[in-house]
Amino acid sequence: MMLFLAWAAAAVGAAPVAGSPAHGSVDYDVQCMIATDSAAGRVDAATKEKLGRLLMFYFGRVDAVVSGDALKRQMVAAAKRLQGRPLGPVVQDCGQFMTDHATAMERTGRTLQSQAKSGSAK
Repeated sequence: MMLFLAWAAAAVGAAPVAGSPAHGSVDYDVQCMIATDSAAGRVDAATKEKLGRLLMFYFGRVDAVVSGDALKRQMVAAAKRLQGRPLGPVVQDCGQFMTDHATAMERTGRTLQSQAKSGSAK
């Protein structure tokens, strides 16, 4: 998979595409997967480890909804959108999106635990 991500990032020769996909869309998730993988080759070991976790988050999201030729098309489109853009802000945005989702899931879990203890879980 990593080799294909590198290929997709290198295969595009077109001008950057303006705009960014909506948070949580498949386009956004694929873009985050590509940006994170590309950035991982340019950082120190500690940062690379953190990016690995971020990459797995987006890999799981993408894998759940798209595969095969559709995935290849999505990856090439994402690589085109990223071409010429600094990866830092893109990866930071992706990380914030993941953090926001993790926080919301933890909050939901605490709420459910509290409801279960009080007997009001639905």
